[in-house]
Amino acid sequence: MKRVLTLLLLLFLLAGCSLTQQPAALPEDELQVYFLDVGQADCIFLTCGGESMLIDGGNVADSQLVVSRLKQRGVEQLDYVVNTHAHEDHVGGLAGVLAAFEAEEIWCPVTEYDSQCFEDFLSYAEAQGRTPVCPAPETTVPLGDAEITVLGPLGDYAE
Repeated sequence: MKRVLTLLLLLFLLAGCSLTQQPAALPEDELQVYFLDVGQADCIFLTCGGESMLIDGGNVADSQLVVSRLKQRGVEQLDYVVNTHAHEDHVGGLAGVLAAFEAEEIWCPVTEYDSQCFEDFLSYAEAQGRTPVCPAPETTVPLGDAEITVLGPLGDYAE
């Protein structure tokens, strides 16, 4: 009898739990920010009012994970793809992202960098007919009802 009660109590407690429970959906017109776990690399996804921005894409090995997470969020295309700088842990996964999704605008602070992953990023941008641009500091663009303001770079840097 004690076993049955313990089992019933356990089942009762677990009835309200779900291992696959998703967080409550936020209204589409509110800015939503997702930090994708790509280890020590960077990858941030913003969405607001049906528009989207991906900031960095992690390492080359992270591209499938990033594409998968974006597809889970219902992404079909990206309004902005932003590469903050040309090191692999930021630009590496973006070639895979651009292979999977069309981007309206691609931002990058440099147009040349001596690495295969950066060359792949540029190749996929070119395949979409896009040339990465470096927006000036204080450039403001809409993202749905939100505004995104570019803060830098404020000067030229060797690295």
